[in-house]
Amino acid sequence: MTALYICYQSVDEPLTRTQVLSYLEGLARAGHTITLITFEPKRLSAERSQEVQSDLAERGIAWTSLRYHKRPTLLATMFDILAGATTGIRLTRKHDIRLIHARGQVAGVMGLMIKAVTRAKLLFDMRGLLAE
Repeated sequence: MTALYICYQSVDEPLTRTQVLSYLEGLARAGHTITLITFEPKRLSAERSQEVQSDLAERGIAWTSLRYHKRPTLLATMFDILAGATTGIRLTRKHDIRLIHARGQVAGVMGLMIKAVTRAKLLFDMRGLLAE
């Protein structure tokens, strides 16, 4: 299966490293084609970006990073959602992705937009407290 995993966090976040990447690596080892979108709060240096790209490629994961915007909060998040959905639609069409795995609520909104345009299946991965 071809899958797009949307993570509204940095690839360098400890949680991303321990939970997301190990999970995706296992799926890739099982024969699935994985594409990952992350949101980076700081522009990664060309050297660091190449290092991450190579590391993930060795694990069988294609990686696309987008810039995370912080302020003004609502507008920045809306901008990130549109950027993530646009990129996700492009990647889904290009790689014939069948499943979108959205980690968290913001990624879930992106996933819904991608699903509406591409008809890929959506797996919403709820994170955080249920009360949120």
